[in-house]
Amino acid sequence: MGRVALRRSAVGLSLAAVATLAGCASEPRWRATRNPDAIDAAAALASDVGSLRRELRADEVPVIPVRERLRPCCAFGSRLRVRVGALKIPGYNIANIRGPREIGHHNYDAGKRGNEVAEGEEKNGLVYTCRGGFVDTAHIRDYADWTLFLASEIGRNLETGAVIDLPDEEGGHRRFVLKLIDPELLHAVGRRAIAMPLAVWAGFQMSVWHEIATWYGWSAIGAFPEKASAFSPEDLYSNLLGAKLLVPIVGGGAHMSEDLFDRAVDAWLAQALAFLGAVDAELGDEVMGAVDQLWWDSTAHLPDEDLVLRRNLQLGNAIEPWLIPEIGANRAIANELRAQCANDLQPHVLRNPSRIPGLAFEDQLTLEIELSKDLARQPAFSEFGATVTQRDFPALAEGIRKEVIQQYGPLGDTPDPAPGP
Repeated sequence: MGRVALRRSAVGLSLAAVATLAGCASEPRWRATRNPDAIDAAAALASDVGSLRRELRADEVPVIPVRERLRPCCAFGSRLRVRVGALKIPGYNIANIRGPREIGHHNYDAGKRGNEVAEGEEKNGLVYTCRGGFVDTAHIRDYADWTLFLASEIGRNLETGAVIDLPDEEGGHRRFVLKLIDPELLHAVGRRAIAMPLAVWAGFQMSVWHEIATWYGWSAIGAFPEKASAFSPEDLYSNLLGAKLLVPIVGGGAHMSEDLFDRAVDAWLAQALAFLGAVDAELGDEVMGAVDQLWWDSTAHLPDEDLVLRRNLQLGNAIEPWLIPEIGANRAIANELRAQCANDLQPHVLRNPSRIPGLAFEDQLTLEIELSKDLARQPAFSEFGATVTQRDFPALAEGIRKEVIQQYGPLGDTPDPAPGP
């Protein structure tokens, strides 16, 4: 689901610039080192160079501060119009489309908290890719950050278990409950090989709840509803893409300091967009126009919930991107796509395993949400009581799917146009 960025005043922009400069001058929020010990010395002086890499101990995993900010981006569409209450704002629109070189630099936990101005050098938006469809760089960065935090918490607490409390937002109080890991499994598999895929899986569960809560009325912008972009076409794919970036970053050691992490996200995000075949902003805007009245409605005004006409509800272990249907593109757009994509238009499916040998993630880690009063009183949650977990998400999503089909028609949860006569 996209968090809509509304235009700030000139004063607000000035404050944002000052905050950015101040952020560049501030100390990193974490910087961990792993000091060599006797085992390292023995490995370094042995002939087997491959033995130099060893597992981190629990006390060597860096403490990552919990995320507290929200990146304000991006409702699905282009040049979106806005209303405040019944008042339509003339002459104002939101241009969301970016090219792969126009997204700025990553900053951990960038965004907005309360009345604070946005921080950092990020320029988030929607990028169209040949093999991944539209991706939302704010969502990618959000879940790269969340997964880093979760990997840190999980990695330090595998031997003991833990309750990982998250900020009170998104429809209720959220926490992860981690059971202690079988010591024999931990010894056999290793800390990284357990903590990283478990954190990726957990980050994606968080993202699913975010979409569910938003569909049922939770909003990061207070009275400004965000149902318009809950489960929009690019959301879940972008969320999982961001979570998966964490694996090579942690594997390469770039999680050990904030600066290293930010630069690693820049590098891996650039490579991920290149692998998926990101196109330039001009073509991305044309592609968005080609699915106007199919996936979204350019005549709607934010926060109209009918702005987005198709909702993507894939929750399983494989997330397939929504590519522009061939029937929706005119010949010129189709030809330009083939040129920029080098004729490689095969969708790239993202995998999100829910287990490793000897460990089912859902048995080891539980996302619990103590529902807010606003959500708990809604009929959709009546059978679940005051608390829901990720085990309840499929049933909740199925209820949303029925609402989507009722509201948008039998193809409301698919990317394809209705077949012709």
